[in-house]
Amino acid sequence: MIVIDFIRLSAKYGTALRALKEIKDINANQNLLPYWVFALKKYFWRANNFIITLQYYRENSSLKKDLFELYESGYNYESYRYYIIICLTYNFAYEDRELRTVFNNFKIRKI
Repeated sequence: MIVIDFIRLSAKYGTALRALKEIKDINANQNLLPYWVFALKKYFWRANNFIITLQYYRENSSLKKDLFELYESGYNYESYRYYIIICLTYNFAYEDRELRTVFNNFKIRKI
């Protein structure tokens, strides 16, 4: 029951941030970021719920690093990897050199 509550509350937090962003400019609580990354690792089958929340940590270098590590970590779930790519795509800026370096290291996995 605690797991279900945690997943549900994280989705509600992300939804609340989205609603508040429409009213005024607010920032996600930086102290909660380690919990959301932990949840993304632990409950990978609910990545969509956690990405809703993580999208509000734009240009956070530690999150960017964590997401790259998670992408390369070996989870072969297509939807999990998809949500990580979506978060990396929309929340971070890249230089050409960085893109070549990072994405040349990615290996396409056979599922």
